[in-house]
Amino acid sequence: MRARFTVNDEIKWGKLIMSFATGNNYVAPGGPAIPVPRTLADLKQLCLDIGLVVSFPDYHKGLVVIQSSEEVFSIRLPPKTMTEETEAFLKAGGNYAVPKFYDDFYQKPLVLTTEQQKLDFQAARIGDYSVRMCL
Repeated sequence: MRARFTVNDEIKWGKLIMSFATGNNYVAPGGPAIPVPRTLADLKQLCLDIGLVVSFPDYHKGLVVIQSSEEVFSIRLPPKTMTEETEAFLKAGGNYAVPKFYDDFYQKPLVLTTEQQKLDFQAARIGDYSVRMCL
């Protein structure tokens, strides 16, 4: 399976995204607002500045920041190629990767033993991700 975005601290990453969404500084409460980056280079530098170790795959060449509106129902679609690659990976016996913080918060690892469970989990995760806006 191809390389994916990784971050060393999912909670700090989430606080950074919340800072972008609200204009409040969740990374350093009471500090100045963190400007929304406009380029991938700006995002990489910002992460360095706040001590986040991130890895962007080489195929990511640009940055798009989208803020949904509560008045408009949005569906965010994942890339076709990555969806199909993950499906093929799961069918070949691979395990669905979820960020470690899920195991930490649920206090047990996700265990999917059959191909159908893995494919169903992928479908549910994509469906949820596409509309929930992380709320």
